[in-house]
Amino acid sequence: MLDELIYLPFFAAFLFVFAVTFGLLTIAKIMPKKQINAVIAIAIAAMTAMYEPFVTSLQAYMPIFAIILVILFMIIFVKKVLVGDKKDKDALPIIVSLGLLLIVLGVTWNSIAAFLPMDVDPRNALWGIGIIIILYIFYAVYKHPTPKQ
Repeated sequence: MLDELIYLPFFAAFLFVFAVTFGLLTIAKIMPKKQINAVIAIAIAAMTAMYEPFVTSLQAYMPIFAIILVILFMIIFVKKVLVGDKKDKDALPIIVSLGLLLIVLGVTWNSIAAFLPMDVDPRNALWGIGIIIILYIFYAVYKHPTPKQ
């Protein structure tokens, strides 16, 4: 049983690289069929999973990737729920939601910072995430259509 656990980091790296590569290829629509994208993603994931330094560094930074993905999914979810797909809607709900996300992130940061790798400064990470959220708020205001008079 313990002998099988040594393969877990390699399998996790394979799945992570496969999912990211397959998603990017599907979104970019480089190949017309998903089967071709899957074969390309499997080949890239297999090559990266065999490279042990990559697997080790991926294990160290996986909590950061997870936090970033959760925040991105939350932003996309809030945008879909509150704003919708129409371009002519009000940008206020997404701006308020992002502001609340920034406040919640700042309040709970001490709990989140414990999951960061040792070589990442929690204050710098919080500043980086905060700047990204603020930039997204500015982008939402910029893309908001001006009312016609």
